[in-house]
Parts: sequence; C-alpha cells; structure tokens
Amino acid sequence: MEVPNRTPLPDRLATVRFEPLAPGPMAANSGVRLRGAWKVTSSDPRFLGLSALAVRGGRLLALTDSGVTIDLPRPGEGGLARLHDLPAGPGFPTFKKNRDGEALLRTADGGWFVTFEFRHSLWRFGPDFRNGARLVDLSTMPWPRNEGVEAMVAAPGGGLLLFPEYGRGVLRLY
Repeated sequence: MEVPNRTPLPDRLATVRFEPLAPGPMAANSGVRLRGAWKVTSSDPRFLGLSALAVRGGRLLALTDSGVTIDLPRPGEGGLARLHDLPAGPGFPTFKKNRDGEALLRTADGGWFVTFEFRHSLWRFGPDFRNGARLVDLSTMPWPRNEGVEAMVAAPGGGLLLFPEYGRGVLRLY
C-alpha cells in the first residue's frame, strides 16, 4: 500500500543563490547564443525537480515536479524566491506523483495553464495560482509509464500545442 510522501506547506520566502557556469562547447559551435547558465540552489526542501520555466514581470517562474511554483529573481540578482504549493491539482496533494507538474504557459488574461504528467491532465490556474480547475483529462491517451506532456506552446491561430515526452507527435487542443 502506498503512503503519502509529500506535505503541502504554506507559502515561504527562501534565499536563492545563482552560481554562474562556464558555457560548454555546444554554445561556441551551435550558432545559438548562450546568454548565461547558472546552478541555482536554495535551502528550502521543495526547491528541486524544476520542470518548467517562464518569465513573469521581470522575474522567473518555475514549476516543480511536485506541484510547487517558485517565483525567482533573475540570475545574477540573487535574493529571495517565493515558494507556493498549488492548492488544486489532480488527486490527493499528499502524493508527489499526483502533483507532477511538467509544463507551464501564461494565458492571454494573465492566468496559467499547467500540465500534470502522472495524472495526465491540463489545468487552468488564476494569475496568483490561488485557484485551479481541470480543463482536459488526457488520461485516455496511451501514455507510456511515467511519461506524458512535457511542454506546451500557444498554437498559431489559437489553441495549444502539447508536446509529449517521448517525442512522437504533437497534440493540438482548441
């Protein structure tokens, strides 16, 4: 029998540190201009398993694979990050696999789309992530074990493009 392995916690501010990393050989030869790379650390135990990253109001917003949003300063600025457990999501919040957030995308009205991997669903949250509701149940798709939607973007002409982890095809939602 499976036992809970996660405890939702209240919002918390935590110090974060950015350690610059030297760009590898890929950056010099790829034609892509790497603006920087950093190792990011924090003492908060929820600060791990970063799955998605977005820009929000001059800061960075990360989503973890246990359903925590982390509002980060930009690299080089250092300082404080705000950690916030998603109050809604698939399944009981005390099981990490139920809150395995993978993709994050800002909506036109300032809210957020979030995909969850193990429970295969797309949710919509408000701008502050204080409330959320399931939009689409993706569990009817034949997902390999521990794989699902890893990324999403707005589709040209409307809707969403969802990119599965295993890289075979793209799902389009209208």
